[in-house]
Amino acid sequence: MGNAPLKQKKEATKNSMPSLDPEIYRQINDISRRLRVAEENYSGLRRKTQLSDQNILKTNKNTNTEIKAINSDIREMRRDIKDINDKISQIAKEMKLFAKKSDVLVIQRYVKLFDPMRFVTPNQVEQIIKEKLEEEK
Repeated sequence: MGNAPLKQKKEATKNSMPSLDPEIYRQINDISRRLRVAEENYSGLRRKTQLSDQNILKTNKNTNTEIKAINSDIREMRRDIKDINDKISQIAKEMKLFAKKSDVLVIQRYVKLFDPMRFVTPNQVEQIIKEKLEEEK
C-alpha cells in the first residue's frame, strides 16, 4: 500500500500539466501583445515606405519629363537666337553699303548748286528754238 500513493501521484502527473505561475502567463500574454503591436507597426512602416518609394518614383518621372521639355525649349531658343544673330549680321553688312551722311550732304550741295529746276527738257529746247526762228522771220 505504500506504493499506491506514489502510483496515484504518477498518474496525476501524466494526466495534467504542471501548473504554471499566473505571472508567467501574464508575461507571455504581454509579450505576445507587444509582438503583435510591433508587427503592426512594422507593416505600417513598410506600407508607408512603399508609398514613399512610389511617390518618389512618380515625382522623379515627372521631373525628368519636365527637364526634357525644358531642354527642348532651351535648344529651340538657342536656334532662334542663332537665327537672330545671323540676321543681325546680315543687316549690319547691308548697312555698310548704305550711303553715309557725309555722302548725302555732298550730293545735296551739288543738287543745290546745279538747281535742276532751271534745266529744260529737250522738248522745251525745241519749242524755244522754233519760237526764236519764227521771231526772226
